[in-house]
Amino acid sequence: APNIGERLAQEAARNSALAYSPLFITRYFKDSKNKPLKLKDFHVQLIDLLTDPSKKRLLILLPADHGKTSISRFVMTHMAIRDRNIRIMNIMNNATDAEQNLVAIERELVDDKSLLVRDFGNLRGQVWKTTEFHIAGRTSKDKEATISAYGTGSNVFGHRADIVIA
Repeated sequence: APNIGERLAQEAARNSALAYSPLFITRYFKDSKNKPLKLKDFHVQLIDLLTDPSKKRLLILLPADHGKTSISRFVMTHMAIRDRNIRIMNIMNNATDAEQNLVAIERELVDDKSLLVRDFGNLRGQVWKTTEFHIAGRTSKDKEATISAYGTGSNVFGHRADIVIA
């Protein structure tokens, strides 16, 4: 068991990561080779834009293979942990891609070996499907999911969201 100093350091690191998305992402996520994630300056700028509450509408254009999907997945995960009642709609090119992205988030939230789960506990909520989930600790009785996945052309009318990432 960690001593009091180690526990305080862990809590400080956890709280700092919760407060700043780039720190959260580098603390809790790995690259494709399971190495610590290294963000480039343009990634940090992208993350800052995605998490800026003053931005009501935002269009980001980046070439293929620059981390748009991964960064948005990491940001959605961070937002959901920070605000358990948030409603995020993730719209991708097709339903299969959207669902695979959502399942990747779900895996992160329940991986008992991960630092994320060690710091925040298993985050599996009452609704846990390939198309949507409610994160554990949610207090809202809203019918909308914490994060829901849609392909382009899906019917999203009548669905409410605080944030839409398409």
